[in-house]
Amino acid sequence: MITFKDVSFCYPSYGREPKKVLFDVSFSIPDGSFVGIAGNMGSGKTTLCKLMSGLLKPSSGQIERSKSVSFAMQFPESQLFESTVIKDVMFGPMNRGLSEKEARMISEECLVSMGLGKDFFDRNPLRLSGGEKRRVALAGILSMDADTIILDEPCAGLDPKWHDRLLEILHGLNEKGKTVIIVSHNIDDIARNCRTLLYLKDSKLADMGKAKDVICRHEELETSSMAFAKRLTDAGFKIDFKKAVTTEDLASLIADRQSSL
Repeated sequence: MITFKDVSFCYPSYGREPKKVLFDVSFSIPDGSFVGIAGNMGSGKTTLCKLMSGLLKPSSGQIERSKSVSFAMQFPESQLFESTVIKDVMFGPMNRGLSEKEARMISEECLVSMGLGKDFFDRNPLRLSGGEKRRVALAGILSMDADTIILDEPCAGLDPKWHDRLLEILHGLNEKGKTVIIVSHNIDDIARNCRTLLYLKDSKLADMGKAKDVICRHEELETSSMAFAKRLTDAGFKIDFKKAVTTEDLASLIADRQSSL
């Protein structure tokens, strides 16, 4: 469980008026949730993640966490620092107290799950391609085996295959009881994968609830399927675009509309 009670956060301004990034945010995320966080640039999404993970302390209010949390920043490849891929992924598990043998075993499993086999283990992570670096960094996060996994734009920079594969991995972890929280500007991803959505606007929690319900309540969260449904309606094939949140929803609405003609 992660609980925020009237949490606000200000970054230091060094003599100027403090810049408040979050205002009086309150919510609870139960264990085992799959949560999306959406909002415009500058709305406080990354700061919220850092507060949830314990990297930042609130300026006011209270934060409670019942279990361990790991956090992959927006550009996780910038977190790579070891001389080899396997050493980089092993760093977290060994820092948790695992033996070198145990850390290597779990690290190898996580790398393989990200499509990085033995050929990658002894390579310099800084000399990999951008997508490979990102997968190494994500393997490092997974190797921590935290109860809550927070990922800031995890699919950015991944090709379509690994975009889908990563989401499959996250769903598999969620099915095993892990809490998964993802920040994304891709509302389609949130609509298809997240059960709950936190929507930040103007540094405040503007809405929270079932992902599809929150998306329907805010025009700026429109998915590509909703936009397509609008175009169909404008062309004379009228359907309720607010119900066309995912491609599956859209296909069902089109089929129903056709059967009624």
